[in-house]
Amino acid sequence: MARICLPKEKQRWASEEDAPELEIPGVYHCSLFDIITAVFEDDVSQMFNIMPFSQHWKVSEEKTIQVFSEAHSSPAMLDAYVEVNALPCKPDDNLERVIASLMFWSDSTHLTNFGDTSMWPFYLFFRNQSKYTRRKPTASACHHIAYIPNVSFTIYC
Repeated sequence: MARICLPKEKQRWASEEDAPELEIPGVYHCSLFDIITAVFEDDVSQMFNIMPFSQHWKVSEEKTIQVFSEAHSSPAMLDAYVEVNALPCKPDDNLERVIASLMFWSDSTHLTNFGDTSMWPFYLFFRNQSKYTRRKPTASACHHIAYIPNVSFTIYC
């Protein structure tokens, strides 16, 4: 059973524990922190692009065009990297700060050969990984983070 802290317009809570919760039965999920930690500790992260950059194509002496190809060369990634590295750090903190760029995906999945049983799996991909690697099934780039059952409503008149 999943518990979701509910927001309320124009209302602030002292902490997340003070916010009202909605219980949703049948939802199975993994910790995002655990998945991110495991992936960055794995050898696959050696091929991740953790330093964003900007690419340009010099068409002529007068004209240069910015190239948009991978997520790690996007303006949003560059801005996030600058913002994170501008945050204050402790005097003895010599660790490099990087952005874990996450991409989520979901689609209904039919579970049986007969009947209409289905659920909504949620997947996580790391945009730090090249799209050319990420799209290969052998790359094991897809991480399951949640399974949500279909919601059915019964209306009583």
